[in-house]
Amino acid sequence: FRYDGTAWRQAQRIVGTRGVGDHFGRTVKLDDAGTTLVLEQDDTDMWVGGLLEIYRASSSGAFTHAAQLTTPSSGSGGASACLGFAFSGDGRTLARPCFGIDDRVNFVQTLRAPTWTQGGRISVNASFLDLSFDGTQMLTQALANPRDLVAAWRLGPQGWVSEGSLASTSGFGDFYDGEFLYMRRIAISRDGKVAAIGSRYDRAMGLGPLYPPYTDSHRAHGGVVVHLRKDTGTWSVRRVLAPGSTNDGRAGSAIALGDNGRLLVVGAPYDGSAATGIDGNRDDDSMPLRGAVWLY
Repeated sequence: FRYDGTAWRQAQRIVGTRGVGDHFGRTVKLDDAGTTLVLEQDDTDMWVGGLLEIYRASSSGAFTHAAQLTTPSSGSGGASACLGFAFSGDGRTLARPCFGIDDRVNFVQTLRAPTWTQGGRISVNASFLDLSFDGTQMLTQALANPRDLVAAWRLGPQGWVSEGSLASTSGFGDFYDGEFLYMRRIAISRDGKVAAIGSRYDRAMGLGPLYPPYTDSHRAHGGVVVHLRKDTGTWSVRRVLAPGSTNDGRAGSAIALGDNGRLLVVGAPYDGSAATGIDGNRDDDSMPLRGAVWLY
């Protein structure tokens, strides 16, 4: 779809060619310029996930197929599967979490334009990824053991370097139970200086922005832990953002950053308020599992 100044209009329809079960378009991302489109599908011949299809916009604006990226080999040279990916805003870096089908080796592969050859490989267990605009800062999050571990990475002259683990909770209440497996709970700003981590069972007392020391409210309303990166390459917790009500909404189950870290969108899929529109009765709990979105 393209916006013509007054409305969104369908400009093109892109369909898969591999057949039933390819999950064509399971994950779709555009660069900031809207000229490079990347989507994911499965290899129905091998029944593994993670083929990436790259399309480029021509001078007329139509997208044409430019490349297909197959899954990389695992640590022992066997087949791997890669589910989901991150795409930098400048359209030059891709990152995808993979695991060996036979040897169970977990790793993250990064690829660089224009040839999309492997630019790096990190031995880390990751389920979610996010990249800064220029692709030099990355967050990874694991949903398996160690649970909800979030790590920060920087691309240096010799490859990817760890900048340490980031706290994924205020210290009260977050744990992994298999819910919301496909919802991204990490985000990094375009300049790579702000990281937000959803903490959907957080119990820190208070509403809105909270600062340490934190107190246990014994109510799992959820929230988001915000980290800032210093020029020294170290990360520190800036604040915890709790939702504006005490409903057990699982706030932080899905998050996104915008406007270079100045806008934060937080999904709370369990929120029970019957309010409609914007800023209704946020303390109402008469409609369980209704869901809500918080903006900061």
